[in-house]
Amino acid sequence: MQAPTDPSGEQPRPRWASRSAVAWFTLFVGLSVLVMTVGRTVSAPPSLLVLVLVVSPIWTLLVGLVGAGFVLRRPLDVRLWALLGVQLALWFAVWGRAWWASPVDAEGERVRVMAWNVQRLGFEDHDDGKKLACVADAVDAVSPELVSFMEVSRRDVDRLAARLQLECEHIDYRGTGSEKRGGLAACARGPGWRLGRSGPRRFVDSSDWYFVFSEMVRDDSHQVVNLISVHLQPNSLDLTGPGSLGAVAETHHVEAGALLSRMAALQDPTVVAGDFNSTRETPLHGALRENLVDVWEQAALGPGVTVRAAGVLPLRVDYIYATPDLPAAGAWIPTVDCSDHRPVVADIVLPEPWDRAR
Repeated sequence: MQAPTDPSGEQPRPRWASRSAVAWFTLFVGLSVLVMTVGRTVSAPPSLLVLVLVVSPIWTLLVGLVGAGFVLRRPLDVRLWALLGVQLALWFAVWGRAWWASPVDAEGERVRVMAWNVQRLGFEDHDDGKKLACVADAVDAVSPELVSFMEVSRRDVDRLAARLQLECEHIDYRGTGSEKRGGLAACARGPGWRLGRSGPRRFVDSSDWYFVFSEMVRDDSHQVVNLISVHLQPNSLDLTGPGSLGAVAETHHVEAGALLSRMAALQDPTVVAGDFNSTRETPLHGALRENLVDVWEQAALGPGVTVRAAGVLPLRVDYIYATPDLPAAGAWIPTVDCSDHRPVVADIVLPEPWDRAR
């Protein structure tokens, strides 16, 4: 006996196919909600969960596209439409903030900040190296007043300082004092700004991993903006052990907490800039956004890709955060290829000058 057909002349799909589509899509959406809820709230997520969070903008969109395929095959199934709505809302929650901006349109003086992981400049041992010249030319073209460098040696900082009229505070990551080891630097670029009180600081007393604190002083008004240059500990692809993704995520969370605790004692507006080795969906950035403003999200459009993992996967791991009294008027990522990272640049509006002695 021939199966009945619908008015369009097509053979109707069996009910089990519809139930199967709903079941699979429900599973995918449920896992998406679970991962994003747990991943953003647990300070020490398992390594596999960290890996999923890193690529969450991509897989949440892929699940939505798969769901759209289910809907196209069963356009009259209300359950599939509802699940697709939930998944697209989840994707929007993950990446939606990247597609609109609210830069300030305020009067006042501005300071340009640049954060860049320059990949240690290849440890060049001469002053006319191509990579060194590329970085120097890129910085000169952007003309920032405050610069945070990562993966840079003391020797490289000295060379850049001579070329770019920089005053810098540098520390290698472990605080060994080596001139050749990679580290990070906070720099003021004259004329107009100079380096005030500054020095390396440990995130926590029990760990030899440093950041740089510096007071950047404006020459004409003696106004101070604190610049904290950071490079959080790198990830590995291990799923277990002390170097696993989960262990590093917990370390990042502890370092973020320690950094925010130190900042609570500061009186002046503060910028935190650097390579955070993590994407915005991890607990670390949730903690930072409770007290600081991600200037890219405030003043720029798009996902803000600064690095491509394995040369393919687009990620944003380099950030400029600022205290709320330093709103951003604009932010962008220059197209330069001196390093495996691209820099983040932001124009930040300064508050009215104040008398620090009052």
